[in-house]
Amino acid sequence: MAAGNHHFLFLVSQLVIIPLLFQHYSFAATQLVNQVCQDTQDSDFCVRTLSADQRSGNADLRGLARIALELSSAQAKGTQDQIQTLLSRQPGPDFKSVLDHCTINYAGSVYALQQGLQSLDANNYSTANEMAQVGWENGNDCERVNSGSVKDVSLTGSNQIMVKLCDISRVVTAKLETGK
Repeated sequence: MAAGNHHFLFLVSQLVIIPLLFQHYSFAATQLVNQVCQDTQDSDFCVRTLSADQRSGNADLRGLARIALELSSAQAKGTQDQIQTLLSRQPGPDFKSVLDHCTINYAGSVYALQQGLQSLDANNYSTANEMAQVGWENGNDCERVNSGSVKDVSLTGSNQIMVKLCDISRVVTAKLETGK
């Protein structure tokens, strides 16, 4: 009977210890998200965005980089599609000029962010960081051109989200690159 009690106590201890370990791991991941996000341009947006992805609950820095680059890439592709939709509505010449400019920006962003993911997979953090930087610069350039002219609000919203996501990607990949 003593062996039966020992087995029972072992099972009970596992039921108590395992959830505590997951809580600790989740707490550590939350701390990492907060640490990363404090270095971004919009830390509240960063924390909300990374925490919304279930993978962030047990992600290390490399995992957060993947999440950020994937989100950036998806947003860039969505904004690129939005620009094409706006162009198909045959806008006036001023807005068409903005959209043509942003088309080039977003083609570069989509490509760069895909390259960033491939570089991350190859453990080439320097190139992953450079590609996140390209996405960020292209988004900012599109916003600069849009705000200096017609200023389409829907494009501005999509653009600003992409810039913020690329900023997260830049910060996380820079931390991977430097090991800090």
